[in-house]
Amino acid sequence: MQYVFYIADTRSPSTKKGEIRLNRRSFKFAVNDDDESNDEAENPMFRSVPGFRFPLKTAKDIEDLERSVRASATIRRQYIELLRKARRLVEKPSFAFLKLFSDAALLDYNYSGRCNFSGTQKKAMKDYKIFAECIVEAWGGESYSIEELRQYLCNAITLVNNRKRGARFRKNQRSTRGDKK
Repeated sequence: MQYVFYIADTRSPSTKKGEIRLNRRSFKFAVNDDDESNDEAENPMFRSVPGFRFPLKTAKDIEDLERSVRASATIRRQYIELLRKARRLVEKPSFAFLKLFSDAALLDYNYSGRCNFSGTQKKAMKDYKIFAECIVEAWGGESYSIEELRQYLCNAITLVNNRKRGARFRKNQRSTRGDKK
């Protein structure tokens, strides 16, 4: 059984702090009552490639996927089909890419392998079939040029790093506010 709640904007002047109003025009929030219900049941992408659960959570998962794609034509074909499905879900390829890989998994990667900001060595996405060849095969052709796809990958990594910096900033802000009290 599924319950649907509509949550009003709590910043409106008619609501008191901490109060939640139920309203049909407001944000829709669904809760499933089934014990077996979880993200896997709702999102078909989770099981598109046997042996992998998307979005991939760690760099080890990415390395395992790369080894599997290199070793098996079947896994490669299933991964390319998954990329095509993900691309149809969102407007920008950068966001489609982020649906398949978590921020934590992508922190050690960038397109060239060099980090211009910190000077640290990262893993070069251009050397991975799952980031280079498969994406070109799934999204390339008439839709996007290879250079455009490279730029979308770079944009996705930029988004990941921006989120990391924002989280670190908010953490520092909370800790400094706590010291002033």
